[in-house]
Amino acid sequence: MDRIRTAVIGTGFMGRVHLEALRRVENIDVVEVAATGLDKARAAGAGYNVLNVTDDWHDVINDPSIDAVHITTPNVSHFPIAKAALEAGKHVLCEKPLAMSVAEAQELTALVARKNLRGGLNHNLRYYPMVQQMRRMREAGEFGDILVVQGTYSQDWMLYENDWNWRVDPKVSGPSRVMADIGSHFFDMAEHVTGLKVSAVCSDLQIFYPTRKQPKGGGESFSGKLGASGETVDTPIVTEDFGATLFHMGRARGAMTASQVSAGRKNGLVLEIYGTKGGATWRQESPEELWLGHRDAPNQLLLKDPSLMNEEARGYADYPGGHAEGYPDTFKQLFRRFYASISDPSMTPDYPQMADGLRQLKILDAELASHIARAQASGLPGAPAKPGPPFADGVTGLYAALAILAALQERHVTGLGAQIAVSLFDAMIEMMGYPLTWTAYTGVDQQPVGMGSPAAVPYGAYPTADGRTVVLGTTNDGEWQRLAREVIDRPDLADDERYLRNSDRVRHRAELDLAVGAWCAKHDLATIQAAADEAGIGNSTYRSAAEVVEHPHLLARDRWREVDSPVGPVRGLLPPMLFAGRTAPMGAVPALGQHTAAVLLELGVGAAELAALRESGVLGVT
Repeated sequence: MDRIRTAVIGTGFMGRVHLEALRRVENIDVVEVAATGLDKARAAGAGYNVLNVTDDWHDVINDPSIDAVHITTPNVSHFPIAKAALEAGKHVLCEKPLAMSVAEAQELTALVARKNLRGGLNHNLRYYPMVQQMRRMREAGEFGDILVVQGTYSQDWMLYENDWNWRVDPKVSGPSRVMADIGSHFFDMAEHVTGLKVSAVCSDLQIFYPTRKQPKGGGESFSGKLGASGETVDTPIVTEDFGATLFHMGRARGAMTASQVSAGRKNGLVLEIYGTKGGATWRQESPEELWLGHRDAPNQLLLKDPSLMNEEARGYADYPGGHAEGYPDTFKQLFRRFYASISDPSMTPDYPQMADGLRQLKILDAELASHIARAQASGLPGAPAKPGPPFADGVTGLYAALAILAALQERHVTGLGAQIAVSLFDAMIEMMGYPLTWTAYTGVDQQPVGMGSPAAVPYGAYPTADGRTVVLGTTNDGEWQRLAREVIDRPDLADDERYLRNSDRVRHRAELDLAVGAWCAKHDLATIQAAADEAGIGNSTYRSAAEVVEHPHLLARDRWREVDSPVGPVRGLLPPMLFAGRTAPMGAVPALGQHTAAVLLELGVGAAELAALRESGVLGVT
């Protein structure tokens, strides 16, 4: 078998893990290491016996003798390095996330297929032996149909205000921290083990430290747990410390949390699945154990032992029972399968591919959209939602009122009456005129976007520094230019060709929501609205129901009235229609059934029939 020449780009925590694991994979030679500085590259090369080192990753790409590349750099550089490597004809194994956006991931997924190369994503946690045992038991039907999937990924390395890492910077790491970094591991494992796909999400994200103390000298992954020393800078934080997601997987339902502020949890990934025949729980901090749950028999604790594992799972355990296999071994197992697929182009890949990275970014986008929306008005992709107010009833009532007025006018003019029918269905379809026309003439179904607009970007609800939520909306290219230049002070975005036209901005919704959201998170509501007003950008305050009750416009215009009711005086709002010189009548709230008899009499029901209805209990005594 020909030996494969590979290179590792990046020498941080993950780069060193890759270098160590590659030394344990057969027929692989690591021939070059690239870092952001020559001293870093030399140190890594010396430590892992790699002779060629560089401080420019382009040197790796331009070397025709290198067959494959490992990308272990910060997130923002994954896409440009992976794209360059694939275009140069090199196989790529990339750390997650695959890219900073769905659009970038789609481009890489198409490119790797077009070039007929191997493209892997390092969701290594699939490769613990007992995770594979759980997967194979599910495939064998030992758990029955899966009903519930739940778990957590909890860490504590960002618990303190002075904990710092490059992942905190959204320009480097992307719009999400916790959900992108460790939540993606949970969802990848959940889908891998269950064979099901996440179809809908409802997410809530929380930033516990609005600012963190960034060391002026910089920081590195996990080193912050030793505490920041020296001078620091208070830096605003716009990515989450904690996230929670409810989700659907077809018929199955699930719930998960991800946290980097859970004291005592060092790497606490937990996956639980429960089916119609049994359940299983695996914990990363006790990776050699698999708990098996039963309804009508004693529960079990299965320890890793290849001789006791399902035949299909044994190939993921290299050592006998009692000989622990842990985190470093997962990399070896994934890398071994990646390079085997390079040696044998006919082999079906048995590792996460770039398409899996694209899928995780789509799930992440849905989680971010769910959190940002903070409303049920439009639902989210895969998770339609009913509006809070009875929208269909109200619209249909308005159409009915208009129809009655038209009929009365017709009778006045012609002397002829009219029979009127108004359908709830037809009224709602009338309100869907825009999306129906869009779909009819483009063939594309618009996806719900929560508080956003399907046709204009940026447009949405954004949390502010003082704990409020502002709604900002652009409706044309001119407004986008003013928002970018005059409000959020990002002329680079205004000049970026990717965002010049609204149709392009719609394709980059998540990136622009991140930029606007990051700016809003640093300013209070009043400052944001003042800047938006000055620039001529539409804006409003998102209010809770309790805040609407005390809305200044309602109070200033004396819209509230007190009326009687069967339970005593209550407040009610005047009708929305205003007639000059008249005050709308506000009668008492009737008791249940108070006017039933009078209405029936108007409809022609006789006194004897009313008496019979009362006698039978159909009508109350009123």
